[in-house]
Amino acid sequence: MVKNQKQRQMKRAAAKRVRNGASRETKAERRSNPGRLNSGRSRRVRLVRSSILSRPAEMYAMSLANPFTGPVATVPDYPNIPSRRLRVFAKGTASASSTTGFGFVVLDPYRASTNDLTSVFTSSTASTVTAVDVADANTVKVTTNSDYASTDYGTGTLASGRVVSAGIRVRYSGTQLNRGGLLIGFQHPTHQTINTLNQADIEAYDCAKRFIPGNGEFTVLFSPVLSEEMQFTNTFGGGNLSVIRPVMGFVWQAPTAAAGATYSWEVYVNIEVNGQEIRGMLPSVSDPAGFAAVQNAAQVTQMRPHSEAAPSHASKFAHGVEQLALSTLTGAAQGAGKRVAEEAVKKGAGLGEEVLSILGGAAAVML
Repeated sequence: MVKNQKQRQMKRAAAKRVRNGASRETKAERRSNPGRLNSGRSRRVRLVRSSILSRPAEMYAMSLANPFTGPVATVPDYPNIPSRRLRVFAKGTASASSTTGFGFVVLDPYRASTNDLTSVFTSSTASTVTAVDVADANTVKVTTNSDYASTDYGTGTLASGRVVSAGIRVRYSGTQLNRGGLLIGFQHPTHQTINTLNQADIEAYDCAKRFIPGNGEFTVLFSPVLSEEMQFTNTFGGGNLSVIRPVMGFVWQAPTAAAGATYSWEVYVNIEVNGQEIRGMLPSVSDPAGFAAVQNAAQVTQMRPHSEAAPSHASKFAHGVEQLALSTLTGAAQGAGKRVAEEAVKKGAGLGEEVLSILGGAAAVML
């Protein structure tokens, strides 16, 4: 009697939903028809799970897209090497020269793995330079908060490591009256030093990008381009940690020398460290095909700086990961691409909802 009454109630509820234009079953109705549940929803989930980018490659992509708050990931390349993963950072303020109006903030991501070697270099009001000059007496030199000193890296029982991802972003912090001038973001296409380069030298590269100082943040993201950057070395792919090699950053020109221009900046670098004396190492999982897809997409999209207000960078990166994965992996990568896009929008790339729409399709099934 009770069972028949519940069935009548469920039928009335279903009829009411049909009248109101709804069509989804309630939990009770799904439980009453287990065959339909198992043949529908679970089969759909299995199809989605079998067609997404591997988790290690996905986390690597999210770290590249957002090194500031994204996953502290590994480089999912072969061979599998245990490592400790950590994020190091530094923050500060940089001012243009009160004499020339020229300013800069540049990053050496390899030296950022140490807490005793300067890795961020900025101009100051006392500067008189018209080009990046890391050795100038008036250049401000900053270290990161890494757990390791340069003496911890070396051969034998000493540690080695590699850069997983890195980013430098700036925001204008001067007065509204003095806002103006020109801001240029840049990453050297072959990761050679950008020391001694002036504005004209930097703008000669097609991967440099001009910005008009606004209220938002402007970002340059590290993109791996050298084979030694993918390997564990005691120099983090930087050739020699004793030699300063900034490869990315910003330069700017104030509207007038007297007005100056001040920017707040922050640098985040994610690294992997391996060695006999390193504690807290975890196993790594490789996915060479997924790694190749992510790396190629990063090289195509992340060589050009971007602003948080423009969704084009994250859109291209997420779409590039998806398309390259389609050509190198079995199945699709929409699910991973969607999560990469969501990670990018948090801090790194200012991604709008219209960007997520390009990954709609199968990604929506995950929701």
